[in-house]
Amino acid sequence: MANIEMTKEAKEQLEEYMTMIMELAQIHNIPLFFVAAIGDNGKETDYMQYLHTAQSIHVSLSEDRIRKHVLVEAGFEPVPPRENVTVDMEDLYHG
Repeated sequence: MANIEMTKEAKEQLEEYMTMIMELAQIHNIPLFFVAAIGDNGKETDYMQYLHTAQSIHVSLSEDRIRKHVLVEAGFEPVPPRENVTVDMEDLYHG
């Protein structure tokens, strides 16, 4: 598998475009989360990240996936949803 190795010029160009996108997101109150793997030497990976949260611009999202992505990025392990278990307490006490 090939390693990722961006040139300095390519990183600068990506930063320039992402800065423009971030400015547009801020102007139009658009939350965003962007992550790019910009380098990998086989032992570690370098990332470029940009974040503009809904909370930072006082926007309420009905399904805030950005927040979930950020939590995973911060190291939280997602747990798949599961059904609620109902227990009849009387059965526990009276067998």
